[in-house]
Amino acid sequence: MSDHSVSAPEIPARLAAQGVRGDIAPADASSDIFFAAVRTTRMPMVVTDPHRPDNPIIFCNDAFSFMTGYSQDEILGYNCRFLQGPETDRTVVGELRAAIAKREEVSVEMLNYRKNGSTFWNALYVSPVFGDDGELRYFFASQLDISRRREAEEALHEAQRMEAVGKLTGGIAHDFNNLLQVIQGYADILDARIDASDRSARRAVDAISTSASRAATLTQQLLAFARKQELRDRLMNLNQLLGDFRPILDRSIGSGITLKRDLATDLWNCRVDPVQAEMALLNIIANARDALDGTGEITITTRNAVLPE
Repeated sequence: MSDHSVSAPEIPARLAAQGVRGDIAPADASSDIFFAAVRTTRMPMVVTDPHRPDNPIIFCNDAFSFMTGYSQDEILGYNCRFLQGPETDRTVVGELRAAIAKREEVSVEMLNYRKNGSTFWNALYVSPVFGDDGELRYFFASQLDISRRREAEEALHEAQRMEAVGKLTGGIAHDFNNLLQVIQGYADILDARIDASDRSARRAVDAISTSASRAATLTQQLLAFARKQELRDRLMNLNQLLGDFRPILDRSIGSGITLKRDLATDLWNCRVDPVQAEMALLNIIANARDALDGTGEITITTRNAVLPE
């Protein structure tokens, strides 16, 4: 899993020395309407204090903890960068830092990491919060897991690209096959007309037929290549995918079949294309559904396994 650590980072020494963890929340957090709104909303949100070293998180709601998998104790006192990992776009990070330095609002989409090491696409909006005196008090950040939207967009773009390539390749292959049929047809005519004793001519006709057959095979391989889709894999947890995909699976099996899950609690992360994984899962469930003849039970099981090279 590269060099990304799935555990919460250690508190910077300068924060611990200043007692940041001992008094991390603002004094008015329990009564301020701003903090009350952040606490109760369903959207993951955090508040940071730019006046403290490293701009640490001083407040977060339960939705943020649920989305990232970190507890409050693992979040408060840390800079938000603990959500970044080896595949996080450093250009986007630079854009985010520049806006914070200028005390400007910014909206970005970036690949972040949960506590268990799985990734998710985060639509992040950061805005400065100023007091009545015009002075900067906090930075407010809302987050939204847009992984499924990004995957759908990528799948659509890839499908459109492959459709265009497929049409072009299909047209070329069609014309090429027409030429091959003409060549093969004349080769058959020559084969029927030449004298059986003329070995030189027969070898030439056989060479023409063999070459035409090989060219036809190459045409089919070209078509097969055009139909292939590029894999866009990322690090993720299949239990998470199954949870997100559960409503679609439930609708696909019908009312007479029960869908159960037996998921390993310590399931490792894996590198997989989410769209392809969902398609494969849907096909497996569809086959199981058809085998049950309308009634029965389907159990989805996840386990750790090491596959041979």
